[in-house]
Amino acid sequence: MKDYPYRLFYKPKGAAAADFIPFHHDGKFRLFYLHDWRDPAKHGEGTPWYLIETDDFVRFEERGEVIARGAPDEPDLFIFTGSVIRALGRFHIFYTAHNHHMAERGRPVEQIAHAVSDDLIHWEKRPQDSFSAASGFDPDNLRDPFVFYDSGAKLYRMACVKRRAGGAYTSGFTAQYVSDDLLSWREAEDIWSPQLFHTHECPDLFQIGDWWYLIYSEYSDRNQTRYVMSKSLTGPWLMPADDSFDGRAFYAAKSWSDGRGRFLFGWIPTRDGDRDDRGWNWGGNLAVTELWQRPDGTLACRMPGSAGRAWTRLRTEAPQKAERADGLDDRLLFTAPSSTFRFDASLSFGRGTHAFGLVVGQDFASKQGYRFEFLPAEGRVRFGRTDRCIHTQGLARPLAMAPDQRLSVKLVVDCDICVIYINDETVLSARMCDVAGSDVSLYTVGGFAEAEDLALYTL
Repeated sequence: MKDYPYRLFYKPKGAAAADFIPFHHDGKFRLFYLHDWRDPAKHGEGTPWYLIETDDFVRFEERGEVIARGAPDEPDLFIFTGSVIRALGRFHIFYTAHNHHMAERGRPVEQIAHAVSDDLIHWEKRPQDSFSAASGFDPDNLRDPFVFYDSGAKLYRMACVKRRAGGAYTSGFTAQYVSDDLLSWREAEDIWSPQLFHTHECPDLFQIGDWWYLIYSEYSDRNQTRYVMSKSLTGPWLMPADDSFDGRAFYAAKSWSDGRGRFLFGWIPTRDGDRDDRGWNWGGNLAVTELWQRPDGTLACRMPGSAGRAWTRLRTEAPQKAERADGLDDRLLFTAPSSTFRFDASLSFGRGTHAFGLVVGQDFASKQGYRFEFLPAEGRVRFGRTDRCIHTQGLARPLAMAPDQRLSVKLVVDCDICVIYINDETVLSARMCDVAGSDVSLYTVGGFAEAEDLALYTL
């Protein structure tokens, strides 16, 4: 696992970050996360919670470890995902206490655990408040508690991961517990049980206007963070046609609002051995996107405003056209000035065009690089290498497009990470492990494409 000099997509040195737990307080986002050294021989087994702080998603202050992992014979050897709430005069974290060694002793692998703090830095565990799944439910899958206060019902609600014992592989559901005091919890009606996924990881509930949203991440279908929506907490929960926020390379995302906007915090996974032809790892780099609500209630994503304002325009580039009816035509747009840059453009294509797009991390002479490919007939944009199609499943997003209508594109590259933002509503994240060069080009296949309003930015 390489340690690149990332400017935007935070990763702890010598480790990976997973499952960010966001909270906003005193003008800053406090981003708790699961710190994975990936080296148990050196650092020991288990996963603690670390904390970083930011007010612009560009500069991050590291606060170090805030919840230590337990001993090998304790329930919380791995401190897995949870949530933060300020209530009853204190800060509370509800988290997953996970220890796979417990199965050998006939004890539950996972419990819901509780810790309290007065300053968000120093936390006191309260093991007396922990609880496990009741009889009839899988003792190894009770995790990822999300706690919030329901002012109408005057009680606290907890959404979490749960499975029925002995059920089908897809018997995972979003369970619910309620409490009057955050100390004792009782089971309540399930929030959502569609019989579609093994589990609904990292649940997150919030309301915008008349709509409630349940965000969850699943690894048994598309390996994505997805959502459903309802006019009521009791359902029915509707599944939008486009029910995800990004592709395969963005996972375990949870949201929080600063009172002005709502932001989604997920991670972009590294690849095994830092190679394109290897599988994805658990954990990687922080990725933040801003959510906004369309008139029909569905959610869209865009670059956070503060992150967008951090860039300085370096120069503009001349418009370029690529055209060929029976094959590929491409045009070199520019050579990147550094390993971190942003490129904005307006793209358009002609009627009947088979494919067009942008290539980054390219050696223009050999044509080897990574492409964001727009496929008009298929109504989607996808990411992949120009010279092979290996391990790119799920790196695509639906995208409606029409001939001669411009697509507004912002493309960000930060070392081996690249993210494209399209029309301020579609986002696709990816990782480039075997970069051949620093050229960026426009191309088309079987048609015509044009790039205008080209601008290059630096941090």
